[in-house]
Amino acid sequence: HDVRDNWTFSDANNLGDYLIEWLDDLSVLAIESTHHARIPVRSDANTVRIAQRGADDRVGPWVSISLNAP
Repeated sequence: HDVRDNWTFSDANNLGDYLIEWLDDLSVLAIESTHHARIPVRSDANTVRIAQRGADDRVGPWVSISLNAP
């Protein structure tokens, strides 16, 4: 039985759509979708999670980025 990850298959129609979750500690403050490489940072969030979304609504792996200053 061959089990493949959703992202094993190519997606020629992907237009660069991304899902964004804004978090404060462990609660989700907002979820957005964007086609842009840059977005304004929410002042009430301390973490952002980003995942690419395919044309058929498949969602790739999430990447978390801390927004706290070092």
